[in-house]
Amino acid sequence: MIKELVSLLVVSMLSEGRLICHHDSYVMRQGFCYRYVDSSATYSQATERCVRDGYGTGMLYINSVDENSYIWTDMFSGHNKDEFWLGLDDQANEGDFRWSFNKSKPSYTNFTSSNGDVNNDNYDCVKFTDNGWQVAEDFCENLYMPFVCKAPVCESSDGVICDDVRVRESGGGGLSTGAIVAIVIVLLILVCIIVVVVVLGLLWKFKNDTFRHYVCPCVGRDSKQALMSLQQENQRLRQELNQSKISTSNRFTPGHFGWFSSSPYHSQQVPSPPQVESQYQGCLMGWGECCLH
Repeated sequence: MIKELVSLLVVSMLSEGRLICHHDSYVMRQGFCYRYVDSSATYSQATERCVRDGYGTGMLYINSVDENSYIWTDMFSGHNKDEFWLGLDDQANEGDFRWSFNKSKPSYTNFTSSNGDVNNDNYDCVKFTDNGWQVAEDFCENLYMPFVCKAPVCESSDGVICDDVRVRESGGGGLSTGAIVAIVIVLLILVCIIVVVVVLGLLWKFKNDTFRHYVCPCVGRDSKQALMSLQQENQRLRQELNQSKISTSNRFTPGHFGWFSSSPYHSQQVPSPPQVESQYQGCLMGWGECCLH
């Protein structure tokens, strides 16, 4: 039974990895890492320096009495300092204190009874003192104090380098590096597909426009000229045939041939050649084959 439990524990540790702080200068406690920075900075400078550490780091935010006691015992008393910055301020809205880390309202506070006027427009940033939390009685950028940075623990497969950050509080943290890379790759693929579709569409349009503006006019012009020539020739032949028909009908009876001589007019009836009449009739009716020979 014990052997099975040990095996299960080992498998669990290997599958989940080892939880560590992302930097050696941080101390891990109950899922978070803390770093005391023993150099004076303004409130905004302290915030920026903590954020630069990466891995979801922000200036100190406290969520419970137990965490406040730990900060008092290990961070405050251990460094013999009278005060240091706490990442809490009401710079956005007077009297509405928010954590600079994720802009959330504190679920736990430890303001001293002698805190003074927390609604003073000039006093916006909170400091951690031996008497509790106090609003600094000066502009945030006029005071220089030490500060504490806080970060979530990270998972490491080798116990040295973080594989990912596991944020334990709502509203904090962000996407992992792997997720960001995957999103970027998908976006690049989509952009490439869109570019290819647009290029193909432009090529297709250019092809059709070129055919329409350069090829079709040439073919159409030649065809139109040939058609007009045929129509004119057909009209000319019709006019000639009509004139011949009229002249013939005035002089002769259809199907009869006659001639003049010194003797009186003689006529002789001969069979009408149907092929001649059908040819004339075809031309007059608009049949074009005989007219084109």
